Amino acid sequence: MLQPLQDGLRDKSPYVRKTAVMGCVKLFYTSSSVIHECNIPDTLYAMLKDPDSLVVANCVVALEEILASEGGIVLTREIAHRLINGLQAFNEWCQCIVMGILIRYVPSNEDEVFDILNILEQRLKHANSGVVLVSLTEIKDVRGAGGIGARRGVAAAVAPAAGIHMRVSPTGAL
Repeated sequence: MLQPLQDGLRDKSPYVRKTAVMGCVKLFYTSSSVIHECNIPDTLYAMLKDPDSLVVANCVVALEEILASEGGIVLTREIAHRLINGLQAFNEWCQCIVMGILIRYVPSNEDEVFDILNILEQRLKHANSGVVLVSLTEIKDVRGAGGIGARRGVAAAVAPAAGIHMRVSPTGAL
């Protein structure tokens, strides 16, 4: 069972790779020791560079599940920036999942905070309210990590997006 799974992780078809990634989660729940003995988490980390966004999203979810006892996926600066810069390629569900995990990432300086905020500002214009709400949460957390300078100017970008998705009906009921 392990060899076909490992072959699937290296397959040229993105559909096969993303399915094999989820097979790793199934194998983890069946035999977690095999996953760690065969260095599957390292393979999944390497696959975060895959050109297919669904493969990347499944790797994030799989790592989060497999490494849950260790706090989930380790968000290095490189991984966090790769995921943040790739947000627009993910479908809505994947954007929500990835941003929900990215909330744990703490930027190292104010310049990095501004870079992240600029990318997240684009997500505020999304038609899906789930994407907007998780973006607002991410902005709140990143902004808090950035100090006073990052707190200024964010409200101007956040207010219109929040207003669009939180309109009050003419009767006053939500």
